[in-house]
Amino acid sequence: MSKSSFDYELYAGAGSMLGSLIYNYPNDIELINQLKTDEFAQAWPRFDNSTLEETSISKLDSYLNAWQATDAELTELQLDFGQLFIGPNSLKAVPWGSFYLSSTRLLNDKSTLELSKFYDSVGIKLECRANEPIDHFAFYMQTLGYMLNNLHDDMNYLQNLRHIDILLKKHLLPWSDQFLNNLLAAANTDFYQAIAGLSKVYLDNLTMMIERIMMANNLK
Repeated sequence: MSKSSFDYELYAGAGSMLGSLIYNYPNDIELINQLKTDEFAQAWPRFDNSTLEETSISKLDSYLNAWQATDAELTELQLDFGQLFIGPNSLKAVPWGSFYLSSTRLLNDKSTLELSKFYDSVGIKLECRANEPIDHFAFYMQTLGYMLNNLHDDMNYLQNLRHIDILLKKHLLPWSDQFLNNLLAAANTDFYQAIAGLSKVYLDNLTMMIERIMMANNLK
């Protein structure tokens, strides 16, 4: 598979958007209003036409079509985000990789340090909130978006491809499926169920694409 047959800009944009929707608290109705106006579900790229992808898009489309921009709907979405990602009680879908990779469920554990060293080695600097672990699922998705956009650099194309492969296989994929399964199971709204499903489809297909290109360029 050649570079020209891989729409890396499409994958970059999709990854960044999914990361943003998982990371950002739904402060007001304007976020969903805009997604509805933009017909976001219908415009979402189809990566594999799998049952999970079609179900997730259908759920998202139904949610947006039914959205009436009421305070009750916004409160329901905010409560769902809270019980999933921020507490105050135990989180239903802990979004930090070290929680899954540490035998003691510690944040900022060994895997976080290894990720930090990797980012330093490839020149990536994350802008996080104070004392926030860098291994948040959303940060991975946004970093993948950034790294995929770097594939436009023909001189460093294969090197950048290797970096994406390492980020996926060494740092993200060992735990992301467990996180997304938790998110799918625990989300009370179709909105976050759909985002979880689309994220699973996205990562499965991105990993497959990177694998094929690596093999085609004898990088395996």
